Amino acid sequence: MVSPERANRPAVLLEWSVHLAGTRRARTAAALAVIIIASTFVSLLWHNAGLGVVAFVLLLLATSEYFFPIRYSITEQAVHCRNFLNYRRLAWKSVRSCFPDEDGIKVSPLTRPSRLEAFRGIYLRLPSEGAAALREQVDTIMSQRSPTFKETGA
Repeated sequence: MVSPERANRPAVLLEWSVHLAGTRRARTAAALAVIIIASTFVSLLWHNAGLGVVAFVLLLLATSEYFFPIRYSITEQAVHCRNFLNYRRLAWKSVRSCFPDEDGIKVSPLTRPSRLEAFRGIYLRLPSEGAAALREQVDTIMSQRSPTFKETGA
């Protein structure tokens, strides 16, 4: 028997995940080294190991999008993005445009690029393997689901 919670969920049309730290080993090592050095510096500067631990945790949380996997899903009602402590959702009725680039697709509630773009919408990162096929599927779903969807950019 399906729980009432699951019965009310919209059908998932497409789902994938991207783990940036897992694919960029040299950058990951460098980022971890910087975090450890900065945390150690805080501990030594204030003569308090607890502050060093707090600094380490805060820096790790600030870079969580890089260090933890990002899970994307496209449902009948919205685009979803989950990462560690972060969850974002953009309903199809709010999607106005799409701005593709080499690494992914920015799904936006704005009709054209602006300074607000960094704070609006969801950036759908595509995995390095199979990106072309996934991009094609995403474009097809977006053009079917969003009544005001128009692709802009490359």
